Amino acid sequence: MAADKYSIIPEPERTELKTQITKTLKLLSDKAEASLGKDAYRLSVTPQGAHLASGGREGRLYGQATLRQL
Repeated sequence: MAADKYSIIPEPERTELKTQITKTLKLLSDKAEASLGKDAYRLSVTPQGAHLASGGREGRLYGQATLRQL
């Protein structure tokens, strides 16, 4: 079976697809960070949940869209 291709930048070191597992990914923090561009975001995911930092409205929307995909 061919490996699925993902369009994630930067490329993750490893991806793993698990079937029949249902978990909820919690957004633990959502904050503005002036050092990021207005459409940039940083999403950090830990076993406890996710932390989103964004430089503006666009970045926040993009980060939330990525979080929904995860």
